[in-house]
Amino acid sequence: MYLKNRTDSYLQYGFKINNEEIALLQEVLDWIPSEILDFHTHVMPAKCIRPLSENWDRYMGSTFLYADAEIHYRLREMFFSDKVMRQVAFAFPFPGFDFASANNYLAELSEHDQSFIPFWTGTADDLKLYQKDMEHFHFHGVKLYPIPGDKTLGRSYPDLMLNELNKSGLPLVMHLPSFLSSQINDVESVVQRFPQLCLILAHMGTDRIYSDDLLAAYETLSRYENVYVDTSAVDDVKIFRAALETFGSERMLFATDQPFNLLRVQPVIHPVLGQRYATDFNYHWADPDEQLYYHINHSLVFVYSGLKMVIALRRAVEDVFGDSKEIKARIFSKNAQKLLF
Repeated sequence: MYLKNRTDSYLQYGFKINNEEIALLQEVLDWIPSEILDFHTHVMPAKCIRPLSENWDRYMGSTFLYADAEIHYRLREMFFSDKVMRQVAFAFPFPGFDFASANNYLAELSEHDQSFIPFWTGTADDLKLYQKDMEHFHFHGVKLYPIPGDKTLGRSYPDLMLNELNKSGLPLVMHLPSFLSSQINDVESVVQRFPQLCLILAHMGTDRIYSDDLLAAYETLSRYENVYVDTSAVDDVKIFRAALETFGSERMLFATDQPFNLLRVQPVIHPVLGQRYATDFNYHWADPDEQLYYHINHSLVFVYSGLKMVIALRRAVEDVFGDSKEIKARIFSKNAQKLLF
């Protein structure tokens, strides 16, 4: 109950939009197309929450631990009020959560509301559950969650599970346990060994700040036509521009990471800890001394991360292609439709 209540308090804060965000939201709505297919959202009822380990509870992703369909209807109304909206839906990323019940919820939800497109959710340890669920439900893809600290991908994405997905033809949303810029060799090995696997790199590969190493990783993976990137949780124009110039517009998928698009955070570099997040809100994972360092040493803007993502994406698209309706249509829906239907 405590974890649900904590999530509810963060959601309550998140839904309080301020005047600056209202202005940015109108700018976003004026630019994005009328039809949207969001490739990365977390949909799960509170009953599937289980206790978190101390390490997982320090993770920014533990801000929101559930968001059922009713919460997502509110998010749609808030961020995409005049758009035709569909969303890929999977559960929340924590080991020990009740993935069996979460997958049942997604399958049943999609039966009466086809705007939710269910992806089977689990970890590498859930192969038997995956096989069982595939016999009873229709999922359009798979979201596997990583094992923290898995530097080779072998524990998070073992060959046994990847071989199942390679045969099935279902797209896999891969959330890397580290940054793509540091795991490119292992990701390329997966793509080479499983050439029929449709691989979507969540969060643009999880790097939040542009680097030459990330560009090199994009250049390497762009040679494989079955590799895509989703735009969720990134607000760096250089990252989007690099992806558009390597993968092209045909392999970028619009994604919000709902409800995490409600977070008011900014990616920063810590001299010891590396890529981190700054915030001005008292989230449980935000260390006060660390946050003070960012406030002293960085120029920070705290508005909805989902709005900053779209604004950065717009700048990158216009830099590379100009204001092209066709390019926007691909990124916001057409590319996803080709993969899913």
